[in-house]
Amino acid sequence: GSYPGGKACIWACIAYGLFKKNIEKPILNIHAMTDLTIKNLTKTYKVQNYIIDILIKHSVKKIISCSTAVKDSLYSRKFINNLPQIVIHNGITNITNNQIINKDEKIKIITILANYVPYKGHELAIDAMSYLIKLRDDIKLVCYGDHSDNEKDHKNFLETKIKELNLSKYIDINNFNEDKLQLYRNSSLILIPSKSESFG
Repeated sequence: GSYPGGKACIWACIAYGLFKKNIEKPILNIHAMTDLTIKNLTKTYKVQNYIIDILIKHSVKKIISCSTAVKDSLYSRKFINNLPQIVIHNGITNITNNQIINKDEKIKIITILANYVPYKGHELAIDAMSYLIKLRDDIKLVCYGDHSDNEKDHKNFLETKIKELNLSKYIDINNFNEDKLQLYRNSSLILIPSKSESFG
């Protein structure tokens, strides 16, 4: 796999494929959009990626990606665009404990499932809610996510921002919930306000 280990996992896969002569070539799992799809890369960085691609071509049996966007980005790489590719989308564990999140069916639930880190865009969603509630008051933004110790300050920042905008009635900040399928079922809208995502 190449995520979250990044280049280290790619190099491990290359080494295994090149030097384990009597064993079938490995399958490379790529979770993120490729570096070569990013605009304004330096020439040195592009050369580095081309070298990696050439090595992948000779050491990997096939590539698995997690989205069509990632697969399409791989087809733009001329040294590996002939390798077999399959897409296996990220799955959701079916726990279905029938937890009722939305007890009031008149309230439209907008759900964000994302860790509390700046690039996930929670702040943008909070700002948007401050305008939306002026148009209709039958909506609620419900967020579920996790955070590391380093990211705790950002979660606290979001909670403070909600209070300062008097949005506590309309926005909930919750901890991680494993039953994602049920959260989806209880939602009127799934919101992904991320500023960027590795899967496209």
